[in-house]
Amino acid sequence: MRAIEEAAFRAGFTATGLMENAGRAIAEAVRDHLGSARARRVLVLVGPGNNGGDGLVAARYLHDSGADVSVCLLAPRAADALVLLGLATTGLLLLLTMRLARRACGGIRQVFGMGAGGTGLASLFGAAVGFGVAPVAMAVLKLAMARFPGGILQLRLKTGLEEAAIQAPLLILFLMVVAAPIAEEAFFRGLAYPAFRARFGVTLASLFTTLLFVPLHLSMLALIPLTLLSLVLCLVREVHASITGPIAAHAMYNLTLLLGLAG
Repeated sequence: MRAIEEAAFRAGFTATGLMENAGRAIAEAVRDHLGSARARRVLVLVGPGNNGGDGLVAARYLHDSGADVSVCLLAPRAADALVLLGLATTGLLLLLTMRLARRACGGIRQVFGMGAGGTGLASLFGAAVGFGVAPVAMAVLKLAMARFPGGILQLRLKTGLEEAAIQAPLLILFLMVVAAPIAEEAFFRGLAYPAFRARFGVTLASLFTTLLFVPLHLSMLALIPLTLLSLVLCLVREVHASITGPIAAHAMYNLTLLLGLAG
């Protein structure tokens, strides 16, 4: 089964697409068994794995057919875990950033470059850079996925993200396009990068910041795209004193990837 899934991914199928087809087939089999799903009571037991995702899709199709569907989650879904992990990480980064910034010389405004002019221009520049980098990262990511289909952890992370994007699109959009860019850039380009730069210079500061930034995302598959993104964000931070540029670049990068995933 693993070999079949990996071959399907190399052929261009997504985990969500396979889940959709499997769930629809299950719903059709249930309807054939019952004769008609309309007004029939159906209980769907959903586990934490990909088969549980098939069950959720089947429940949706049966509900659309008129069945009275109840869904029992036997364990937290990967999508729920990813969203909670993202929210927790974002919150912790913001709290840590605020605490460290208060201790830093000059305070929060000085550390984040809030007093610098041209924040609007920095944001436009950052958005353009993020939009330009995202297609390159997407191409590298697709090559990596084709070359290294990966193990169960990689599949669950990928499936969890796709499933979360379907179940709670507005929450995922907020988390990846608003909350995460602000929290991560405030810490990495607002605090870490200037601190490293003052001691080691631009080049080593960019490398050290990247070494902190990449592991946070828990994805060996996206090692090269994340490294590229981090180095570019450090460059944007260097061009403009304000972190609005890196925030805009990071947000546009994530948005472009989300749209590519949805497509």
